[in-house]
Formats: sequence, C-alpha cells, structure tokens
Amino acid sequence: MPKGWILFIQCVFALLFCDTLLEFQAIHFASRSGFHHSESILSKKTLPEHVLRCTNHPQMRVCCRVCMRLRSYLAAARVGEASNPGPWSSDSSRLKCCVINPTALVRKTKVIVGTCADVILLSETSATDIVQKQMKREYQDSGYKSFWSEPVGKKTATIDNRPSLRGENAGTAVLTRLPCRIARVEIPDIIKDMCRINMCVIALANIEVLVVSIYGFPSNYVNAKRYTDSLLSHIYQVVTAAKIPYIIGGDFNVRPTDLPIFEAFQNLGAVEMFQVVQAKLGFTLPHTCRGVTSHDTCILHPALAQRLTHAFVCQKQEFDSHSPLCFELDIRQKILQPLQWQIPKSWKDFER
Repeated sequence: MPKGWILFIQCVFALLFCDTLLEFQAIHFASRSGFHHSESILSKKTLPEHVLRCTNHPQMRVCCRVCMRLRSYLAAARVGEASNPGPWSSDSSRLKCCVINPTALVRKTKVIVGTCADVILLSETSATDIVQKQMKREYQDSGYKSFWSEPVGKKTATIDNRPSLRGENAGTAVLTRLPCRIARVEIPDIIKDMCRINMCVIALANIEVLVVSIYGFPSNYVNAKRYTDSLLSHIYQVVTAAKIPYIIGGDFNVRPTDLPIFEAFQNLGAVEMFQVVQAKLGFTLPHTCRGVTSHDTCILHPALAQRLTHAFVCQKQEFDSHSPLCFELDIRQKILQPLQWQIPKSWKDFER
C-alpha cells in the first residue's frame, strides 16, 4: 500500500479516536451537571459503568486537551473559533454598538440584525409610515425593540395614492435588545418634522444611557452645514438637560468636529469616535463612505469614552456606499453618578 494511503488512514483513525474521547468527556460533564446530552451520537445508557468511571480520571482532562489540539491540527482549524469569525470580541460584558447608514431598510433586515450589535443607530432610513410598521415587526421578531423618528414622506407619488415603500432621504431609528424606554424629552415640532433625530434610553448595569440617532443635511442642501449645526445644537440642549451619559451617532454628512457646536461638547469632555480611537487605541479608523469621508461617526460622553475597548469599520459593501462603524464599551466598571450639591435658595424673595 502506498505511504500516502497509510498516512490518510492513520489520520482518519486519529480523528475518530479524538472525537470518541471528547464525546465521552461531554457525556460525563452532562451527567454531572444535570444536562441532557441529546445531540450526542452516544447515549449515557449505552456506555458501560467502567467507561463513565474512566471519564472521571484526573488524566482524562489532559488527554482531552491533547486530543483537541491534535484534532485542530488535523482539521486545519483552531478549536473554539467559528469557521467565519467576526470582529466582535467574545466578552459578554461589553456593550456592542453599530452606526449604519442603510439608505433604505426594505429587504435589509437580515443584514442589519446580522451585525449582532446590542445597539444599532440607523440614519437615512427612508422609512415611510408603512415601512416603519413593517420593519418594527421584523426587528421585534429578531429580538430588537425599535424607536423611530417621524415617518418621511413618499419619494414618488403613486397613481392611486397607494402607500409607498420608498420615502425621502431622511429618517432615523435606534434598535436595541437591551432594557430600554422612550426618552421623555420635548422635541420642538420644527425639529421633529425634519425626521432627522431620534432618541431613546437604554439601561446598563447601574445607569441609564441616552442614545441619539442623527442624520445631518447632505451637502446638496443650501447651508447644509449650518442646518446640521442647528440639529446638533438642539441635541446639546437635550443631553445637558438629561444629565446622563449619552451616545450621539449617525451620518452627520460632515465631520462633527468641524461644526461650531462641537466646541460646546468638548467643554463637557465629550469626544468624537475617530479622535478617541486615534488617541486611546493608537490606530486610525478607515473611512466609512466610499473610502473618502468619515461622516458616519458618533460623539461619546466622557464616562463612556473612557470605557472604549475596540472599534472597527466593517468593509463589506452591503449598504450601498456606506460602511458600518462598530465599537465596544466595557461596562463592567460602574459608571459613577455625578455629585450634585444641594445649594440652598436665597431667602431675599420671601415676604415677611
């Protein structure tokens, strides 16, 4: 028999031996933990008693580790890693957020929820009223609760005035699978009718976080930068009045650091994502739109910026010309509430 066939047969037997030992160990763990190993090719009832006693031997763990390493070499894959590993970390104590400009939402539910983020900030949803109702059900079926801006108008009028699935280039939304509630803030009608901001409040370990999604005015608008600055100025008033940590994210259609209002955010200690990644993590994030601009970004409250542990731009072109911006925050450490002094009021206005 040729040597190649002999080596092949030896590898096959080695794999079978490793799988059998690993199966014994899994069954033993299930029997001790009270779980039912239903997917096993072997049943606990089919194993002799001396085999079950063998799995409890102190050297079995070492043997299984060696077999796992051997099997990983033979199968040409690292043990414990998925065949298509994603860029997210496996640490469940990290808050995973994603900023996406999908241009439109119809037939993109699988891609959006496939990011597996805890919080998803959507801008330029182009969602009319009927689209918002449809997407709300689809996101709910995937475990996400959604918060929406006002529905946008139809992009093109239909002959018989039927509802349209394609709206104007505006609209924002926030999706989350964390405990959440609506943000109890007053938004002026003139701002609300723009369909360019939306917000909600999510609950973390010991504190609530205000999440704001924004879609700035594109450059083809006259005075677009000034209008976007006005939008962000209103958000500044909201976050300062809320007095809780915040995440402001979306497609600003301009670098937020170039807006006059950003200086006011800097005075609060807030930072822009691309800047904090460069300063804290030591690398430069790639552009998020056509490899040219980085307008899909976010502004972080200083308490959250300190907990930034990972950030990346997903380069898969699944959202037209935009690439999602993803980042992680370590929420294991408690976020301390700001200390507020109770200053007594003056008595000079009281009548005697």
